[in-house]
Amino acid sequence: MSIDVRHVTNGVKSGYYVRNSGVTPMTVDFYSKKDEIPESIRHYVPDGEPKYWGPDIARFMGCQNLLYPDWPKPCGHPDYKGKTCIAESCKYAVDDDWEKCPYFKK
Repeated sequence: MSIDVRHVTNGVKSGYYVRNSGVTPMTVDFYSKKDEIPESIRHYVPDGEPKYWGPDIARFMGCQNLLYPDWPKPCGHPDYKGKTCIAESCKYAVDDDWEKCPYFKK
């Protein structure tokens, strides 16, 4: 069994990301409260405050639809027309704030 449990937030919604890559197909679950996580794996839950995940890391980890349900958003950069905005991973993000990117479409 290969379990990955993380406490994450998008700044508004917080919860527990649980990925089990030891089964086929791999499963990704998202729990709002620690008590909702199956008791058999609850000991994997990290202590402390949730870590911020932007839209791109949420996409990469397989839970973008849970943390950012109104995503994907199109990129407004002329060279990336038709592509999905990669938000916090974009080199045009200003001061690590992807919403300040001049090409971000709100």
